[in-house]
Amino acid sequence: MELKFSGFEQRFLKEGEVFIPRFGVNVERVVLDASEKSRLDWADPQGDSMILWELDFNLEWGALSDEMRYLSLEIACDHFVEKMWSRFESKTLGVALYRGPFDPDKIEYVRSLAARLPEQALAFVYLETDLFKDPLSYFRALSGIHLGHLIPIVQSKWLRRFPYALPALSWQGEGSAFEAEQRVSKAICLPERGGEGALLHLIEELKETPFRVIPELHLTLEWEGVETLYAAKTTLGLQTRRKLSGFEAAGGKVVIVDHRDDEAVPQLQETSQRVSPAVWH
Repeated sequence: MELKFSGFEQRFLKEGEVFIPRFGVNVERVVLDASEKSRLDWADPQGDSMILWELDFNLEWGALSDEMRYLSLEIACDHFVEKMWSRFESKTLGVALYRGPFDPDKIEYVRSLAARLPEQALAFVYLETDLFKDPLSYFRALSGIHLGHLIPIVQSKWLRRFPYALPALSWQGEGSAFEAEQRVSKAICLPERGGEGALLHLIEELKETPFRVIPELHLTLEWEGVETLYAAKTTLGLQTRRKLSGFEAAGGKVVIVDHRDDEAVPQLQETSQRVSPAVWH
């Protein structure tokens, strides 16, 4: 299974064809006990659907600092690759390694375990994210900065409100970025910190307009297909200014937002017109 995500394409590809995962329809979830107490005696799955494996490490219990425990979970990953992946690769959507609330320590833990999987295996995490107080906190937590190559499967009101912002699947099978039928040509540059007032105001102004969120550090890697890029004035460092200038030079539109500047509001609504070039102050 190949994953392609950009402004032009937000898709899973199966043998070169677009594949939209729908749990319980064309994807079967198969849970395997991979905890340190498991005998790793797993039965083969039945049926013809694609498989999303879930290695249940039982991470809600016990200490993450236990070295022997970690080694036993590595053995479970290696056993999965040898016994299941080797025989069911062609039917595999990916492998989920965690289910629970967003927890940076546990995310880092499963990122290490994901390194035991084959390079071509897609690694997923089921995340409960309704506890985030605002969309900006949600975007920052689920950006590639924290998750790396892990693909989130999200149970969240924020995914329902902003289905195209991040490359995430829905826990409940609702719409997500991978089901976009149109190009998502607008994007918000997401700084690691700061800019809360301006960015939350911007998100409210965009309302139902589809947009993507691109971490500031990944800006030049992920802006393919973006035509309009929004950034918070108070967070712009020298490197980001240079990147935005390069984006403009290539024909893109840059909108600098500042929640103290009421002039930004009509600009955001006039999306069919050329936005004035960014001015650095």
